[in-house]
Amino acid sequence: MLTPRFFAEYRATPTRWFWGPLAGTLRELMTAVRFQVEVQGAEHLPPTPALLCTNSTHTYDFLALMKGLDQLGRRVVSVTKAKNFHNPAMAFAMKRTGTIPLASRGYLIMVDFIAVHGRRPDEREYRILRDHLDDGAPLPQGEPYRSVLERPRVVHGLPFDGGAPWREVLLDVFRRFAGESVRLARTAVDAGALVQIYPEGTVSPRLGTGRGGAVQLAHALGVPLLPVGMSGCPKAFVATTPIPAPARVTIRIGAPLEVALPDAHSAFEPDDEVRHAGEIARATARVMGAIDSLLDAEYRHAPEGAPAGKGLRALL
Repeated sequence: MLTPRFFAEYRATPTRWFWGPLAGTLRELMTAVRFQVEVQGAEHLPPTPALLCTNSTHTYDFLALMKGLDQLGRRVVSVTKAKNFHNPAMAFAMKRTGTIPLASRGYLIMVDFIAVHGRRPDEREYRILRDHLDDGAPLPQGEPYRSVLERPRVVHGLPFDGGAPWREVLLDVFRRFAGESVRLARTAVDAGALVQIYPEGTVSPRLGTGRGGAVQLAHALGVPLLPVGMSGCPKAFVATTPIPAPARVTIRIGAPLEVALPDAHSAFEPDDEVRHAGEIARATARVMGAIDSLLDAEYRHAPEGAPAGKGLRALL
């Protein structure tokens, strides 16, 4: 679980003793099984850091991106969902290979609800809590909401005695954690690395709907935003594992896009997200359209054939 202490001790760049041997082993294994990555559009990569916005069709498709960029002599640090750090094996690896955790408001609700009730909220309970957090919509009387609002506990590493409004406490946690994610991304940029983010926020066979985090992060870091389409990843790994298979992944890098957010916009600040919702939505639509144009046909956005979402499982 993410806490202030977790962020204080976390490092976004790879640990040399771990990543060096691992990278070497992965290179040898990929070569042995004829795992190939073709990078097109490398001329669009600036010599300085940038934010790469990619689609996601496999849990470990970032390994294909890392291989492709390694072939170009570039390093990349990936932004990943906070839920991935609840898997001990993944957390161990991600803490040492260069990843940046990003906690969504949905994730914060899920973790706190489970801490209070020992179970996941159902879809209706989650939606009521989310509307309360986002818009201040009133909560129904009684359980399970009363305990969420009143039970003394530790909320994401911070003490909560039920005296302060739960909504304000959770929004404060969101601001803190988002600020920490931006700080970690900035350390990666300062180290000369490219930063990768998935604007969909989930794995999907076809390109889905974009969220506003990518354009906000690019704005906060002050780096170019490049759309990237990755095709072939589902066939390039054994089932849902990170084990490479004999296949070919095509990575197409598009030209930098303009991210037109107001200079005063503060990334992931809830009030600013509402205030600048139009600009964020338009910039995100341009990013997703550009990614779509860089994909093979079978991975492109298809509203009429969009797969069913993962629901709350996508959050935790």
